Amino acid sequence: MLKNYLLIAWRNIRRQPLYSIFNIMGLAVGISASLFILLYLHFELNYDEFHSQKDRLFRVQTDELKMRSRDLQVSWTTVPRNFAALARQDFPEIEATLSFHQFFSEGEVKFVHEGKTTSESAVYAVDSNLLQVLTYDLIAGNPREALSGPNKMIVSESLAKRLFGNASALGEIVSTRLSHTFPDTDNNYALEITGVFKDLPANTHLTAEALLSAETDPHLNDHYFNRFNASTYLLLHPGVDPANFAPKLTGLYERYLDPEREPVMVSAKHSLLPVSYTHLTLPTKRIV
Repeated sequence: MLKNYLLIAWRNIRRQPLYSIFNIMGLAVGISASLFILLYLHFELNYDEFHSQKDRLFRVQTDELKMRSRDLQVSWTTVPRNFAALARQDFPEIEATLSFHQFFSEGEVKFVHEGKTTSESAVYAVDSNLLQVLTYDLIAGNPREALSGPNKMIVSESLAKRLFGNASALGEIVSTRLSHTFPDTDNNYALEITGVFKDLPANTHLTAEALLSAETDPHLNDHYFNRFNASTYLLLHPGVDPANFAPKLTGLYERYLDPEREPVMVSAKHSLLPVSYTHLTLPTKRIV
């Protein structure tokens, strides 16, 4: 039967070649367009699905600021840098916290090694437990020690090649100047490469080329509630309902905000967004 169908199709093509060509071209374009749409949807709907703990991992969103004069509705992906430590201390529902922040004002960071310079925009300071919370594939270095202590840095495989070619990056020192947001701080940094991670997938909102240890920031413990400068993630214990837990976070401001140090803001309200949904949001303020 298949042979008869092919024979009939061939006869129709010979009888009406131009009409047949247009039909075949239309069919090919339709199939190609459908495949491209399916590939695009697969790419978009699988953002950050590679994190092994994604089902319990949430980014803290800031939805509202309560000021002394009025309430302000916002849609921020950031919280104060001191938020994570206080939340981890106060709430047993939290297994781990992780924060990214930029303590410097440069849009692009220039790294220099033996006369070779590269400028990178995706550079953040991050807590030492990064590799225990997120699924980054460290291909060189010790995952538990790579970000412990000041002046440590892990870099992407691509950045390592840009700086060092095919040579090992581990133990190398790169220099940079970072203008700290706190005044009267030394801008010169010598950073040791303590790890190299495999390039991140294209469909992740957590893009990064270089990650500095949080302790590299000399004012790490001086950040306060008045600056929403950290993108913070909570890894909740199994069974914790994020919708019921999120309203409790407002209590941090009620317990720890000093009105003399921060006379304008009273508190803030937060929600928790699953890490795999972050790409689908439209924030007005973000770090990563």
